Amino acid sequence: MQKLRYIIPFCAAIMLTFERNPMLGFAGVKSFVDFILNYLVVAVALALIILNCSSRDLKYLIFKNISLVLFVGWVSLRLLIDAGHYNPNSTTVISVLAGIIISLNISRSDLPILRRSLLVLSFIFSIMIIAYVPSIIFSIGKNDLGFTARLGEEYSPYYLIAFPRTVYIIVIACVGSFVAEKNVFLKISSVLLMFIPLIIGFSIAGRGPFLGLVFAMSIIIIGTMIMHKDYNKIYFIFILLVMIFVVYYVFKIMPEYFPLFLDRITLGDDSGRFSLWEDVVNYISLFGMGAQQYYAHNLFLECVQNYGILGLLLLLSLLYHSFLRIKKGWQYKKDIELLVLMAIIALQIVSQQFSLDIFTALFWTAIVLPLNLDKRSTRNVPVTLN
Repeated sequence: MQKLRYIIPFCAAIMLTFERNPMLGFAGVKSFVDFILNYLVVAVALALIILNCSSRDLKYLIFKNISLVLFVGWVSLRLLIDAGHYNPNSTTVISVLAGIIISLNISRSDLPILRRSLLVLSFIFSIMIIAYVPSIIFSIGKNDLGFTARLGEEYSPYYLIAFPRTVYIIVIACVGSFVAEKNVFLKISSVLLMFIPLIIGFSIAGRGPFLGLVFAMSIIIIGTMIMHKDYNKIYFIFILLVMIFVVYYVFKIMPEYFPLFLDRITLGDDSGRFSLWEDVVNYISLFGMGAQQYYAHNLFLECVQNYGILGLLLLLSLLYHSFLRIKKGWQYKKDIELLVLMAIIALQIVSQQFSLDIFTALFWTAIVLPLNLDKRSTRNVPVTLN
């Protein structure tokens, strides 16, 4: 495991963002980098499965994460029972399982590496955009992008729904790094690496992920204030001024460069979601209708509809245990790494209330991350920030 001490958090960062999809898929571009990252994740996941299955602590790990085992088992059973009605493709299944197994092997002392790995991915992502599709950056706000068209809509619905989460998670990591890093170069780099992902996110104009980003930023801001409570008044005034500036700046540039996004937030319809949510009430049962029989555009409603009251209870149990581990970690030590993790999970859960089904790897990767934060680290020495 020592040899995997940096690779595991890096793979977790991949699954939290691009999963196993092309980085520039919103522009219809595939590259050798996508190939490398894809097979790296699969290889590491397979290695971890072998290592964990041969571990003496396997039974303990299963018992410790029984809520996860039961929920995954129930969803898998429903898929077998309802075979032929809906079968997620092999890529989706492999991605979800890879995200789960990698997250289960992340310890708390791996979190700084995970955050920095997200910065590395932001750097790679930005370089690839500049190298392959620089025209996209220069065209945003000057032609249809941001005005009448959403970036990526001509290639796949995925890039309208899931990809904003990808870039906003990178933004969260950049903000967290600005707070956490003491090195001036790393602080400046964190700010610079945030711009392209943020612009891409706004140009896709996803409302659910944007709301998730607002919740995530609130967690980081409030949590940071709690961490610095000894400097309450000065720090509170500073944070308040920053928030006022950000709100002013966002609503200053949005009408000019992203009017479509602003319209979808303020005037857009519900895309039929309210009707779907109302229909769920008529189909609630103990065991549900079956895997993916109904797409409710809401995590909890989808779960109760397709997997029944039993499935919903198992999901809530999993989320409860995840939040409980975070709470215990926060009580033990309050730091920015845990705040970044909480922000990422908040982004995923809020976004999942509006779109995507349960077979979403980046969602699973996020909610499983806290389950084994108290596990023995893959490294012999703790991370020290410069």
